[in-house]
Amino acid sequence: MAIARLGAREAIAFLNGNDEKLGGRPLDLAIESIEGLRAAEQRLDEWAEA
Repeated sequence: MAIARLGAREAIAFLNGNDEKLGGRPLDLAIESIEGLRAAEQRLDEWAEA
């Protein structure tokens, strides 16, 4: 989903970077719980719109 929205390079940066709003790396949060996945998806939407 991240690659489709951002392209490969941006998706890698997004998923592996520390995101202050999320309180961690989106990739880690997304695999830890469904709540983390939803939060990462929402943040991805914000990144894609910026």
